[in-house]
Amino acid sequence: MKLREEKGWSYGAHSRHSGGQGTRMFIAGGSVQSDKTAESMIETDKLLKGVTGDAPVSAQELASAKESMTRRLSGEWASESSITSYLVDQAIDRLPADYYQTYAVRIEGESLAAVNSAGREVADQTAVWIVVGDRSKIESKIRATGLGEVIVVDADGVKL
Repeated sequence: MKLREEKGWSYGAHSRHSGGQGTRMFIAGGSVQSDKTAESMIETDKLLKGVTGDAPVSAQELASAKESMTRRLSGEWASESSITSYLVDQAIDRLPADYYQTYAVRIEGESLAAVNSAGREVADQTAVWIVVGDRSKIESKIRATGLGEVIVVDADGVKL
């Protein structure tokens, strides 16, 4: 919302956890205006750090997330391919047989305190930024952010 509605730099940004058991990644991303790449990185970093500090998830944000997570589930079971995808995830991740039947109840049962505790754990980790764009337009400003070492690779992943 910060990048899209407040700043007007993106048509959409998102975040999610990779699924499964064991080590999981928290991924945040989106497409932004090239000239606002570094600024978008800085704002995203502030949001992530805010979760561990002075801007934890609010009750309103949690209610909105719960609503989104539970309401979209039925629509995501609307095609054979999406059903298959969910069933494959269920098998790979060794989820209980009733995982999706009890999903909404479990989501509704999550407390603000538990969500903020989990947010602190996730957001307090070292970020790795992967940026794709016109290097001539974005590299110098990204380097100036101080968000970490900049390593440039070509389209084949070869370090330049």
